[in-house]
Amino acid sequence: MRAYIFTDRERMILEAFLIGKKVDKTKLSKILHRIRKYRTLFDDTYLYLRVRKTITTDTT
Repeated sequence: MRAYIFTDRERMILEAFLIGKKVDKTKLSKILHRIRKYRTLFDDTYLYLRVRKTITTDTT
């Protein structure tokens, strides 16, 4: 398991994109292509969030 999904640079590009700032369209396009193409990325992220929710709300 890796400790991150996006690199620091990718995170910076995506965060800027989400708030409407100008970003390098080529770099953004590469990131978005990977997000769309790799279903396992979505599935793993969803699984991680489900597990994280379970272990953080566990009262034992």
